[in-house]
Amino acid sequence: MNLLKYTVNHEVIKLNADIDDITANISKNILYLDKLPTVAKRLVLANNNLAIKFIEYNIDKNNILKPECKDSEIFLINQYLNKKFNHPYFLPYIGLTKIINFNQEIVKDSSDSSSDSSESTPENLSNTVNNINKTIRNEYITLVRPMNIGIIMAQCTPLEIYLFENEELDYIYVLTNIYNILDLAILIRDKYDMIHCDVKIDNVVVNNNKFYLIDWENTFESDEKYYHDDRPKEGNSEMFPHYDADSEQFFVYSIGVLITRIIGFHYGVTYADFTENMLLNYILSKIPNHILRHYDDLLINIFVKKISKIEVLKDKIDRIIHVKNG
Repeated sequence: MNLLKYTVNHEVIKLNADIDDITANISKNILYLDKLPTVAKRLVLANNNLAIKFIEYNIDKNNILKPECKDSEIFLINQYLNKKFNHPYFLPYIGLTKIINFNQEIVKDSSDSSSDSSESTPENLSNTVNNINKTIRNEYITLVRPMNIGIIMAQCTPLEIYLFENEELDYIYVLTNIYNILDLAILIRDKYDMIHCDVKIDNVVVNNNKFYLIDWENTFESDEKYYHDDRPKEGNSEMFPHYDADSEQFFVYSIGVLITRIIGFHYGVTYADFTENMLLNYILSKIPNHILRHYDDLLINIFVKKISKIEVLKDKIDRIIHVKNG
């Protein structure tokens, strides 16, 4: 059977100098996609265990990223690739590339041994290409914003899938990963005055047993305020507190939601519990006591607003870890 793959013509802007030559060469070659990016789904899987997030960004004719652009995600990745900062829990991005256009290509599925000759006739292939050309035009015009930059990264396991595959995680393992995310957040706050304001289970990936917080495109400045009246009326808005908060309070609350969702994943805790503003006691009651007892004081302190600074949360987690380790 012949398969249609979307391809991306692109021109590399910057590569991670620490990645191996094989990965670098892969990222310079044609990238095959199973589907086009859309406004709602801009991260798509590519060949050779790569993933690409497509985004709009200002660049000049020499492919130089314009520093005045406010997209914090591209800015941070570019700073990372230029070795302006480093942290073991910042995802090791492969590079940034300029997107020239999307195309399509008919490829042979090597796993299919069928020999239906009617599938591969020139007439059928021509019809397929013409139909797909129309689909590409329609999808690109109606669904895709002018996405001129691709963020190239290795494929990682989304946290949600990781939790499906792992029934119960050791609390030291969970808290150690959260601790390191907090350490990264402090570094980026202090160096760039940016605080991630979209911390949720969908924006964490796992690779080699490390949790990585991704999607840094939504950030607060340190002195920004969040007002609960601005809370989205629908959508996956679990990270939004139901009270007015400064940027660090918002972040701390979001971490509390993330921890609760992780430990309650197999016990019926969902994002709806937080978007619908369920009582904390009701949410935590879903989680078995032998799991909850390691987290309950920490979570209560987060949700009753006794913790409002990232450093304080990090210190409390550090104490829990060190009590266990003696």
